[in-house]
Amino acid sequence: MKLVSLILFIVADMAFGLSFNEAISRIENHEQVKSLSMQSQSLDERAKAAASWGDPMVKLAAKNFPKDSFKDDQTPMTGIELSISQKIPLTNKRSHLENSSTQAGKAMYWESIQTKKKLYRLLWNHAITLRKLKEQKTIIEENLQWIAKIIAVSKNLYANGKVSQQAILDLQIRKSELRSSLVEINFAIESENNNLMYLVGDIPSPLDLSSVPWMFLKFDTQKSNSQDTRELSLSSSLEAKTSMLMAKDSSLIPDLTIGVGYTKRSNIDGNGDFVSLMAQMPIPISDQRSSEYEQAAYEKMATEQKLLDYRKMKKTNLATLEIQNKRLDSEIYILQTESISFARNARKITAKAYQLGTASYVALLQSELKLQNLLLKNTNLVASRSLNTLEYKFLLGEKLHD
Repeated sequence: MKLVSLILFIVADMAFGLSFNEAISRIENHEQVKSLSMQSQSLDERAKAAASWGDPMVKLAAKNFPKDSFKDDQTPMTGIELSISQKIPLTNKRSHLENSSTQAGKAMYWESIQTKKKLYRLLWNHAITLRKLKEQKTIIEENLQWIAKIIAVSKNLYANGKVSQQAILDLQIRKSELRSSLVEINFAIESENNNLMYLVGDIPSPLDLSSVPWMFLKFDTQKSNSQDTRELSLSSSLEAKTSMLMAKDSSLIPDLTIGVGYTKRSNIDGNGDFVSLMAQMPIPISDQRSSEYEQAAYEKMATEQKLLDYRKMKKTNLATLEIQNKRLDSEIYILQTESISFARNARKITAKAYQLGTASYVALLQSELKLQNLLLKNTNLVASRSLNTLEYKFLLGEKLHD
């Protein structure tokens, strides 16, 4: 009894499967998401470094010692100098560099959210494809049962000399084709379950389709509660490039380095120790600074064009997806309200006529194949509509889970 209970528990657990919400929570810790999140944190730390003036420089120097004796009391110029210097920006370049790295970090953060949404979309793709395959499997299995009954009827008709042996052979061939299709679908389902492991890691059982919030795939052109993380990423990237351009513009005025030193001497001349002051600045006559400014300007303009292109592409794609949804709705409506019903009745009538000997087995097979093709077409169209809605919501920036 204990063994039976254990087996029933395992079967029940496998039948339940991985819930959709559990799959979503596993995606939260996906390697792609973690990688981009860490890059965002790295850029935040770079912003802190960019805002800093840098460390002061301390210098210890032994000055003007005679090379033969190295004594410190033979010349009044001999001494030990201790100095400290600091580079000081004369513009607000550092604040621009800090903001540039901060905005780049935000861009990377939004990119990590976008990547997470892409993984959610892959999970939805898996669920939609798996549902389609299981529906098609049911269609083939029901067709197998129907063709088996027709073969049994045909054998009786053959015994009475009402159909030829060729009819039975063709029906058997059709049965074999259906079994082959069933095997193909089973392997496709297995492949889909294997692909799910990339998203959620090792799983004890396949995705439980009953846990999927299918009502989410209702097509809605309302744009409320949406957040386009791709556009936010590009906008933050543009702000980063703008701040970098401002920093390069400020860099045309070089930083000033100032320092102070104290020289300890033997006081041979009675003037005591020396104190020195220092200020230095590079002369900006090379092409380096101007070239860096031009480079930053082109990068900013390139990012502007990328953002404009994305907004243009998004508007066009949303309009196209709306048109496709209307087309799919129309095709599915005709199939479900007319074509499938007509084909089902036609197969039923042809089957009765075949049993009475007034219809050929060829006509019977044609009616059976016609109905199957329409049913399979319906599952394909429904899946296409779901994927179309999913892409629409993804492009809008809607959340892809509760």
